[in-house]
Amino acid sequence: MKQHTQTPQFATIDWLPDGSAYCRRHRDRYSSAAGALGESEHNFLAGNDLERRWRRLGKGALFSIGEIGFGAGRNFLSAWALWQRCAPPDARLHYLAAERYPMHCHQLARAVAVWPQLSAQAKALLAVWPPPLPGSHRLALDDGRVQLSLLIDDATAAFAQHPVGPGIDAWFLDGFAPVCNADAWSSALCHQLRRHSRKRASYATYSAAGGVRRQLRKHGFAVRCVAGYGSKSESLRGRLASGGRRPPQSRPNSALVVGAGIVGAASARQLADRGLSVTVLERGEEPACGASGQPATVIYPRFSASWTPQARFALAAYLHALRLYPPLLSLNRTLIHRNGGFPGLLQLASDPALERRCHQLTERYAECPELLRAVDATQASQLAGITLNHGGLFYPGGGWLVPARACSALLDHPSIHCLFGEEVHLHRAGRLWCAATAQGVALAKAQCAVLATGTGLSPAPPLPLRALRGQSSGIAATRSSAALRTVLCHRGYLLPPQDGHQQLGATYGRDDQSSNAHEADHQLNLAQLSDAVPALAAELPLAADCTGSVGFRYTSPDHLPLVGAVRGQAGLYVNLGHGSAGVAQAPLCAELLSCRILNEPPPLAGELLRTLAPGRFDAPLQ
Repeated sequence: MKQHTQTPQFATIDWLPDGSAYCRRHRDRYSSAAGALGESEHNFLAGNDLERRWRRLGKGALFSIGEIGFGAGRNFLSAWALWQRCAPPDARLHYLAAERYPMHCHQLARAVAVWPQLSAQAKALLAVWPPPLPGSHRLALDDGRVQLSLLIDDATAAFAQHPVGPGIDAWFLDGFAPVCNADAWSSALCHQLRRHSRKRASYATYSAAGGVRRQLRKHGFAVRCVAGYGSKSESLRGRLASGGRRPPQSRPNSALVVGAGIVGAASARQLADRGLSVTVLERGEEPACGASGQPATVIYPRFSASWTPQARFALAAYLHALRLYPPLLSLNRTLIHRNGGFPGLLQLASDPALERRCHQLTERYAECPELLRAVDATQASQLAGITLNHGGLFYPGGGWLVPARACSALLDHPSIHCLFGEEVHLHRAGRLWCAATAQGVALAKAQCAVLATGTGLSPAPPLPLRALRGQSSGIAATRSSAALRTVLCHRGYLLPPQDGHQQLGATYGRDDQSSNAHEADHQLNLAQLSDAVPALAAELPLAADCTGSVGFRYTSPDHLPLVGAVRGQAGLYVNLGHGSAGVAQAPLCAELLSCRILNEPPPLAGELLRTLAPGRFDAPLQ
């Protein structure tokens, strides 16, 4: 099996006179000269009998499509438009597409511009299109009714590594012609098609080559030749003749979530969006009473020049957070609001170690300036609006937000009910999880439960978590610092002004359990800022004039979260150990956990699922 690639490889495109795209690498068009949308309708939508099947879907049904070769997205956009016309309003479409050579956003925008019939869908897709980097990118569209998993990798490797939940109902086999791209029609790939197919799964392809027919038959698919589209005399369609995954078992319809911080709120929202009735239990008197109670926090890109599972998770989490928070909080990407803002983030190369790291990341992501780009001191000063002595990296999508307001927005859902002010004890009663007070007073019950809090769990799973104390400092904006337009990171951070005040931080303490602010920690935060931005030094206040916010972040030995099911405790799950990255990681981990609970295609490949599994520490979890 081919290993996960470390080096991005992108589409090489020439543009034909009719506006359509031609792939130089495979010496083939992305679509038929007779018309791309007609080809999609004939070969893939009608070829899989989708309109009839979708009109017959039951309440809350999940339908999955797998595609080999996403290309310019014409099959996806056409399927999405058909789904909007004929699928039940509460049904959900998962579309998993493998693409080895993805397009940059500007290429995709030009390719889809020739299909005005799909302009609404194309505009929505372009708004969330990720940098074309290897891995799995989960894009939520149509208010979550349509989920696109873009698997940027060789198709065989992608489907070998990526779970597909209950299985694929229909396949779009749309790789370039076999003579140009033999890997798209290999025996190894056909094996993955069969392995991931549900019982009686359908397929359709424009190709009718003899080698394609033989491979499909060899792996259990019935082959039927039909009239082709345009100049093609024949194309193929059919179904899995035998075997395949059976329909999934019944799924839960209710959940308890313990913890109303950012991770608990995100977990509750994902489950509620999927139709579950969710009860959130919080010992504090309101959301975000723990570590999520910081006045403001940075959505920080924890990237690495290596391509380890940790680095891939950090990239996926950051991009997922940038897609979720701005629309959730109605945040303009270039302006500052009371809930936060995403005007960009500057990472200053303010010491030799940071300078080396910035250089490494610039090389690693050189082909993705929409993700990050190197800037010198002059450019950094222009972006920030204040005088800076150092250049560094600029992340155009980066920003900050107020966690408490994000928690409230996530919990604002008709299927979420919150109970505050009680210490919660969980116990199993028959097939249900029950929450009660310390005195045994029943609070709520549900078919599954999610632990998404730091401490105070009862019963407490034996997890290798420890608390790290963090303190941020609030200062009155100075004449110079008030002009800051971006998030500014160095060894610490400084946020743009909000109501005349700014937040900077933050310290880390391993052995300090005090919840009181320390003047020494204010001094450290101020000193780090003064060293990185000397122009601000003379105006900064004394430590005694700072306000302080203290939080305890629970982290694991490898600084990755624990997301999974408790072994031997049916229906009990954890989403814990996010440390100081909870706000950045919460959206992706909540999506992952809800998919695991409901047996839906997860947003991460198998290797990353194992990387986050609590059982990696040999605790009694899986």
